[in-house]
Amino acid sequence: ELEDVREVGGGGGAAMTKPVILEVLPYYDPATRNWTPRVKKVIVPRLEEAGAEVIVLWGDEANPARVYAEVPKIDVFSGVGHGNETTYTGQYTRVIYRVCHPEIAKLKGKCFCPVSCSVGVKLLPDMVEKGLGCGLGELDLYWFARTPGTRPEEDPILAAFQDSEYTFKKPDRPYKVRFDAGEGHKIEISGEDIVE
Repeated sequence: ELEDVREVGGGGGAAMTKPVILEVLPYYDPATRNWTPRVKKVIVPRLEEAGAEVIVLWGDEANPARVYAEVPKIDVFSGVGHGNETTYTGQYTRVIYRVCHPEIAKLKGKCFCPVSCSVGVKLLPDMVEKGLGCGLGELDLYWFARTPGTRPEEDPILAAFQDSEYTFKKPDRPYKVRFDAGEGHKIEISGEDIVE
């Protein structure tokens, strides 16, 4: 149930019942032209059906000024973008966040989980240190495959990549993971009990 994202996020205000998710979707090179159409046409509707309000910044809208204008309204920052250990970018590789970037402070208490190469190495830990509520980021270069001759939003191989589970490095300090699938289905697991 997406409503409980506010326990970590808290973007739009306590009176709101829907979590607000920002999908940053650059569309300009082979990687983004293959990845973002399915997010826009398949993943965004799934999020909306699950009860989220989704703000989509597509193509030229995936720029720093637009992102910074939307961040105060959101609980979750998601989407796609090129990155490296210290940087996350939007349309035409324009830098949106980098280690020690002043706009990171505005992500305090929110979640950051875009698909972007290597941002989990240094950028994400820097964001957490500055108050990010939660995050998920790749530790390596991100590779994916496609079925030749298919549209990205209809490609079964690409869908398998986009719907796959993520692997992440366990934090060095104590932590817990909460799952909430509705009344009677809420669990909390200590990080000490998570082995994989």
